[in-house]
Amino acid sequence: MGSLVTLPLPYTQASIRRRIAAAKKEGLRVKGISVDGTVLVDDGDNSAPEVASSDTAPSKWKDAEA
Repeated sequence: MGSLVTLPLPYTQASIRRRIAAAKKEGLRVKGISVDGTVLVDDGDNSAPEVASSDTAPSKWKDAEA
């Protein structure tokens, strides 16, 4: 019998909280969260909504102290 392999979650509640905190720190208003974990924000401009992705939000790996 083979071993059971589980895939890691694409995002966690903690990672979404970090993205929301990063967006608020930049003065953005959080409009929602999409099903893939993308945080949707509004900067007050009437242009297209900005997206806080995992590339721009703080990460537990990028901000960890060695």
